[in-house]
Amino acid sequence: FVGNDTMGTLLAWRGWSMHDRVSVFDEVLPLPDLWSLSEVFVLQRDGTTPFRDDLDDRLGWSARARLERDRWSAQYTRLDNRGDRNRYGDEYSWETDFHLAGVLVRPSDRWTLAAEYLGGFTAMGRFVEIEADFGSAYVLASYEAERWRASVRRDWMRVWEVDGDPRAENNAEEAWGWTGALLWSLTDRLRVGIELTSVNAARPSAAESGAGLDVGGRVATVDLKWSWGRTTSW
Repeated sequence: FVGNDTMGTLLAWRGWSMHDRVSVFDEVLPLPDLWSLSEVFVLQRDGTTPFRDDLDDRLGWSARARLERDRWSAQYTRLDNRGDRNRYGDEYSWETDFHLAGVLVRPSDRWTLAAEYLGGFTAMGRFVEIEADFGSAYVLASYEAERWRASVRRDWMRVWEVDGDPRAENNAEEAWGWTGALLWSLTDRLRVGIELTSVNAARPSAAESGAGLDVGGRVATVDLKWSWGRTTSW
C-alpha cells in the first residue's frame, strides 16, 4: 500500500482517542498546541493529513492470517509502512510497524465474546527524533435477545516514550475506558441505540502545554435508525 506515510503523527503527538469518526483522503486534521511544534519542528504544517499522496515513494506492506471454526475465529495482522523518517515539505514520513491479534468466540447463539491486542512502534526524524512504542487492547461481551442487544467493552491504551529527547515533549500516555451499549429494534425497520463511554487518561505533554494532565472524558450517544427497501435484519 501507499499513502500512509504520516500514520504515526496523531498517535505520537496527540495520542489515543475513542470515536466513530472516519477520515477521508487529503483531509487535514488538527494537531495539539505543543511547544515543540512551534520551537523545534517549525516546518511541520499546522495539522496532518493521514491519507495523502505518498511521500517517500516506498511501498508499505500488510499481511493477515485467519482461522475459523464453527463458534470461534482468530486473526493475526502485521503491518509495516516502511516510512523513511525524513521530512518532505511540511510533513514527515513516520516509520510505523505493528502487530494486531484478535479472537472472537460465540459460546451460544445469544452470546458473543471478543478480544484484540495491538502493539508496535512509530518514529520520525534524524537529528531530533520522535520515537514511541504503543499498545492497546480490549475485551467485549455482547448478549442478543429477540429484539435487543446489550454490549459492554473494556479498553486499555498506552504510549511509551522511547526517544527521551529533551528538545521535545514527553509523549507517554495511558488510558482506560468503559463502553456500554444497548440496541433495541422497535420494529423490523426502526431501531434505537444508546451508548455510554467513559475514558480516564493521562498525558504529560498535555500538561506541559498548559492543557492539564487529564485528557479523558465521557460521552453519551443516542442513535435512531430507520431502514427501508428489502433489508429486514440488523
